[in-house]
Amino acid sequence: MRFDKATIDIRPRSAFEMVDLALAFYRHHLGLLAKINLILALPALALGTAIAFSLRDPIVAFLGFWMLLPLSSGGVIIAASRRVFGTPLTVKSALGIYRPLAAAHFFGRLTHRILWVPLLPLGLVFGEILRLKWSFSPMILLLERLEGRQLSLRRRGLHRRGGASAFGFDLAVLTSSCWLIGALLFIADLVLSDLLSVWEFGGLFTALGSNPWGTVIVLITVILVSPVIDLAWFFYYLDARIRKEGWDLELGFRSIARRLSSNKQEAA
Repeated sequence: MRFDKATIDIRPRSAFEMVDLALAFYRHHLGLLAKINLILALPALALGTAIAFSLRDPIVAFLGFWMLLPLSSGGVIIAASRRVFGTPLTVKSALGIYRPLAAAHFFGRLTHRILWVPLLPLGLVFGEILRLKWSFSPMILLLERLEGRQLSLRRRGLHRRGGASAFGFDLAVLTSSCWLIGALLFIADLVLSDLLSVWEFGGLFTALGSNPWGTVIVLITVILVSPVIDLAWFFYYLDARIRKEGWDLELGFRSIARRLSSNKQEAA
């Protein structure tokens, strides 16, 4: 169902439909979303590159990079929330909207990651449960402007009737993203090793430990694909609102009310 200038159908979706929508939406708005993402991901890339060249440890480099990467996710969510309803948006205007919210978003996500990483040795399942618990926080903070206890209550309410299984949905998102990253790295390996002869010994994956540029290429690839994950969770949030709150009906009634008001003004 379309509402006014909405660029997507506002309706309930299955987990795989949301992943497919995230891919299609990213492809359609690639110029805007990729530019915003690349600009905001520069600090994460700079830190990962510095660690890769100084320590020559790809794991430590990726960990430092991963800690700063949430800074870019907020800009992607802000831009998507406007483009879904057809609002004209430039990179500058999107960054302007995001700027006053960036610190709260980033430090909230960073805190979640700092708390989550030490729990990995206790079991991936426990860590995944905690990660899913916080999954709606960015959208609630950035789009509904709720913080503290209000954010926690809102998050629990959305999770209680969130539609599709969050675990199954997250597995579909991560699987799709890993396939995309693998495909881009395969292309990079083909171009750099076979066509340009960049690697002295072996290909890109062999060069990760010995050549820091291999690590940098992996980090850039993750940056290019990361908006797919952010967009998928954004659409999952919309889906939860539709299923829990009948948000599509609310938007429909608002649209009807605007049209009736416009017709009355024209008749007068």
